[in-house]
Amino acid sequence: MANPDFRRLWTAGFVSETGDWIFMIAMPVFVYQLTGSVTATATNFILELLPGLLLSPVAGVLADRWDRRRLMIGVSLLQVLVLLPLLAVDGPGQLYLVNLVTCAQAALATIFQPAKYALLPSVVAPEDVA
Repeated sequence: MANPDFRRLWTAGFVSETGDWIFMIAMPVFVYQLTGSVTATATNFILELLPGLLLSPVAGVLADRWDRRRLMIGVSLLQVLVLLPLLAVDGPGQLYLVNLVTCAQAALATIFQPAKYALLPSVVAPEDVA
């Protein structure tokens, strides 16, 4: 990892994906603890997966048309803002807020991934891409 640009990209991707996966695992558990409802938990899990299915084609287009580095930074900052309302959740009455945040977070994560992968060839030499 002699290439500092690659090291930064890899580190940013690792941190982002780790957070996304922890979030994806933690939210259904949190919803179940909050509500005790399997239906609410399943709904939350579906809301985590749906944005990836619906936004993947659009996310690829965004990664191709916009500055990838700025897109990744912007998405990461938006993810921080989107997660803040979870601090206000203190009971099952705010399940709508949890589901809304879950859906928004999943949508932003879907936009981040293609930008990260598309940026890779521009930070490493062609013989190092693999």
